[in-house]
Amino acid sequence: MVRLPHRASKLEAAYDGPYQVVEKKRSTYVLKDDMNELLHRDYVPSELKLVAIDESIIEQEVFEVKWKTFGETANSWETAASFNNPETIRKYWARIRDYELHEKKRQAQSNSTAKDSIRKRKRDNDNDSASSSKKRNTTSH
Repeated sequence: MVRLPHRASKLEAAYDGPYQVVEKKRSTYVLKDDMNELLHRDYVPSELKLVAIDESIIEQEVFEVKWKTFGETANSWETAASFNNPETIRKYWARIRDYELHEKKRQAQSNSTAKDSIRKRKRDNDNDSASSSKKRNTTSH
């Protein structure tokens, strides 16, 4: 649960959630909601409230399995224990991590390209302004 910073009265809820911890960074936590969407910012421990830790849920992590040669209607949810080879799950998580890293790099590249474009436009505008003022100075003599 996440502490709500501003409440109109003491009767309003003090916390919002529940949310699931996805990642622990140095001193903050990344959370996701029940729709598996990441929250817009990271939270420090003082903003969080532990509700419950249910070990059975952790052990019963489920995966959506798409069966080869069958359509989408044949997809099923399987627990980790039902897989014959744990390497399948390790490969899945490695693929997820690779995808997330690729997306972060792509986003950084996109941000860098946008910043470069802004700098170039600013530099071009500055150059245009400088050349205009030089023309004015030379024509006034």
